[in-house]
Amino acid sequence: MNHSEGVKQENSPFIQLLLLGLTAVGGLIICTFLSFLLIFWMNGKETFHSLTAISGGDPAFANELKILLTGQQIGLFLFPALFLAYYERKSIFNFYQNKPPAGFLLLLVVAMVVTAIPFLGWLNEWNQQIIFPEFLKGIEDWMRRMEEEGARSTQIILKMNGAGDVLINLFVIALVPAVCEELMFRGAIQRTLSRSLKNVHLAIFFSAVAFSAMHLQFFGFFPRLFLGLAFSYLYLWSGSLWYPMVAHFINNAYAVLVAFYLQMNHRSLDETEEMGWYVSLISILIATLLALYFYRHPKNNQNLSK
Repeated sequence: MNHSEGVKQENSPFIQLLLLGLTAVGGLIICTFLSFLLIFWMNGKETFHSLTAISGGDPAFANELKILLTGQQIGLFLFPALFLAYYERKSIFNFYQNKPPAGFLLLLVVAMVVTAIPFLGWLNEWNQQIIFPEFLKGIEDWMRRMEEEGARSTQIILKMNGAGDVLINLFVIALVPAVCEELMFRGAIQRTLSRSLKNVHLAIFFSAVAFSAMHLQFFGFFPRLFLGLAFSYLYLWSGSLWYPMVAHFINNAYAVLVAFYLQMNHRSLDETEEMGWYVSLISILIATLLALYFYRHPKNNQNLSK
């Protein structure tokens, strides 16, 4: 990223990363506490007897789990990114170079995400089939247990009975992560690493790795790494967080809508459509062509890569 203007007035990248880490921990603690206060206000004293059930993924406490997840997103990602801009005494729009988006390019981003979905599905299946060497079998078993626990929580959250549940899930699963995670990983972390490493592509790679690792699901690591890289380059090429936010939202919203469709048709959420390798190949080729068109569009601020 090109941050030559005003860089001398900012704190060092080390201080900024340290500040992000400290405020992420503090924000997580505060927002988790506030989430529990909200749950207590909803459920009264029963809250204290249901803490294990909420954290354990009891379907009866799906709404409480959604409140906790939203609070964690705000405290862990949104608060540190906003605080960093405030600490540097800059407007968030100027600090993260968040210029207004162009309508046509937003539609192009939507098309990119939709056309890349078959490739992401193939990449996820490949990631799921990775087998560790025998001496790492214990680590693999631990990772798969974490994966199964995460999958159970996801299925509980994705349980929907009507349009109201769909809208709530679009907010919790799609909108909140799109705003909070993009501000943190593309805005704050990518920007700070770019100043530190003096190489925007290395900054993009490490911020994408951090984005994927943050989900604590190794057997979904590579699809999220791919998404992290894609979101980062959308930000680099355009100079606006609106595009990766929209891409992130569409990717997550697709999962919500597919889950609702499957439930309305009495089909399992684990059900997947078998597609040939050529579908995935066509998918990534079309998505790549759309990305190149986005990169070359004159409305994008390509000098960010210089």
